[in-house]
Amino acid sequence: SWVRLHPEYYIEGNEQQFRNDPSRFTLLEDKNGTPQFLARGRDPFFPAWPDTAQLNLFHAGLRQEFAALIGHVAQYADGLRCDMSMLALNDIFARTWEGFVPAALPIEFWQQAIEAAPDLVWLGEAYWGTETRLHQLGFRFTYDKPFYDFLRAGSAGDLRRHLAGGFGCQQRMARFLENHDDQRAAAVFSPDRIQAAATLAATAPGLRFYCHGQMDGRKIHQPIELARAAEEPADIAMRGLYERLLRLSHEDVFHNGNWRLLETAPAGDASHENLIIYEWRSEKAWKLVAANPTGGAAQGRVALDDANRSSHYLLSDQLNDVDYPRSGDDLACGLYIRLEPGRAHIFEIRPAA
Repeated sequence: SWVRLHPEYYIEGNEQQFRNDPSRFTLLEDKNGTPQFLARGRDPFFPAWPDTAQLNLFHAGLRQEFAALIGHVAQYADGLRCDMSMLALNDIFARTWEGFVPAALPIEFWQQAIEAAPDLVWLGEAYWGTETRLHQLGFRFTYDKPFYDFLRAGSAGDLRRHLAGGFGCQQRMARFLENHDDQRAAAVFSPDRIQAAATLAATAPGLRFYCHGQMDGRKIHQPIELARAAEEPADIAMRGLYERLLRLSHEDVFHNGNWRLLETAPAGDASHENLIIYEWRSEKAWKLVAANPTGGAAQGRVALDDANRSSHYLLSDQLNDVDYPRSGDDLACGLYIRLEPGRAHIFEIRPAA
């Protein structure tokens, strides 16, 4: 209704601009029948989105209306996922719409919006290295696209370096294997790769973000404009994997424990560099996650220096239902781990009876 009642809330072009590039504008009429050439929303590096009209985020009245709208939504929702949230940062918005809007305002748009409902879980789809800025403005979580890209490429070294950032930063990231703009996880990660990818996405620090149909192994990409999704039979094995991962990652240690990325040492060759290994610790639980997201077998050793050398331990692989008894010396000196391509372990480590 705003396009007719409050056209001033939108970025508007003129007839000549419309004729020069009709794809960037939508032709409408206001309540008096006067033609309106409303700009379509866009990423500056891609064509405009034809199903959108671009709000003028530098309009004071629009910001007040938007804050009221957010306050209304907060009565019914736990959180908001904000598409392409970095486009609303003042400097990026000013550059994108140069010539249509004045210079950037001193107060950020997101700052005012989030202040209207600070208790909502604000999740931002963000790129271009803007994640920290959005966290500072109040976003609880932002998308971790590099995490997805490195997993998709099977680049363990890049992924390990990415995870080496501080725990506080890691906790603010949303990990995912599917986004509505990308191909579905079951189409990207073959059955012999999905265990490692899904395990890392389910147990890394931060928000674990799943898409509708992902757990059933759906492969047909669904444009969000569709009213009805294509029917696909559920992949029972895929469903079983995700149900197990959801059950395990629901344990308190994966939410409130201390997380630490671990270094791997060689065990005969250089394939240890293909392993991603980290631990979660709390007073009541000790978990060790190991995954091989690459296309080749990998082996290495990881030193668990907290282990008591005089004790014995049982490592229960909760992902694959296998138990491994080990001495404290084995753990402290370097636990040997070998994984085939795309496989993973989630060990529960506890003293042996």
